[in-house]
Amino acid sequence: MSSNKRLLCLCVTGGLLAACSEPTSPPTVTGQHDAVADAVASVVARNTWATVAPMPKGRAFMGASANNGLIYVAGGLGNGGGGTTSLQVYNLSTDTWSARKNLPQPKGFSGAAFLNGKLYVTGGYSDKALFVYNPATNSWIRKADMPEPVAYGAEVVINGKLYMCGARLFRYDPGTNKWTQLASSPNRAAEAAVGVIGGRIYVAGGEEDRTSFPTKDVYMYDPATNRWQARAPMPDYQVFPASAVIDKKLYVAGGSSCGECAPTAGTLRVYDPVTDTWTTKASMALARQGPAGVTAQRKFYVIGGTATGVGPGVSRVEVYTP
Repeated sequence: MSSNKRLLCLCVTGGLLAACSEPTSPPTVTGQHDAVADAVASVVARNTWATVAPMPKGRAFMGASANNGLIYVAGGLGNGGGGTTSLQVYNLSTDTWSARKNLPQPKGFSGAAFLNGKLYVTGGYSDKALFVYNPATNSWIRKADMPEPVAYGAEVVINGKLYMCGARLFRYDPGTNKWTQLASSPNRAAEAAVGVIGGRIYVAGGEEDRTSFPTKDVYMYDPATNRWQARAPMPDYQVFPASAVIDKKLYVAGGSSCGECAPTAGTLRVYDPVTDTWTTKASMALARQGPAGVTAQRKFYVIGGTATGVGPGVSRVEVYTP
């Protein structure tokens, strides 16, 4: 190679970035420097956590869901310990929070999910009410109550139906405004990580409803058969963690070793249903129990929670890049 020519190469092997070069004149292709910088940044950012704008007020054990570049956080326990009516919205583009119309009544330990462009907020402690929020009109309406209160649960959506997963499993049909009770998981776990992968519901960890003991069990529910199947257990206990699904894998962050224990670590574990295996990834900076977990733009947002078990909620928001 002549002395006035340059070769620039980037090699990514085993997650490591290497660069090799020979002396040359400056590149003449417009945007080449930016492309190289972007390539470096994309590699460095993997398996890392970052913080974004905190919530206006600390909260824990609330429902959250993302829609159209916004994350909606509804209800939860405030610093006073009781349920709140607050609905706060985080804008991913501007890294800012704003308030929307409050829930008609306080909700804590509830679930939330978007279905057909509207936010459904269900259940809670001693609470059967289902409320639906319309972002277009900034208004709430009440729909059919659940057959019984479901606390410590999580909402998911499959084929236009809403599923509330707690100690028992219920399905809501928005077309008929009716609830149906489905088969409960063998351990009837609540306070667990929940996610939908391939049209099936995965429930990991939490506490067993019948014994109130923490569990490492993982069960998969198939709506087509109304049956549960055991899968590989978690490496350790994670009660009241945040959870979300990215690229057909279940991400589980934080939690504690029991329902009223202080968070033990900011551990992040990832379950792959194809291999039926768990892997441990980089931990959050702040160990938390009862945060909300949301997937947005292929990143895992962990919002709020409590750093002292049953203590006051925190405002912290951490974001994980796979």
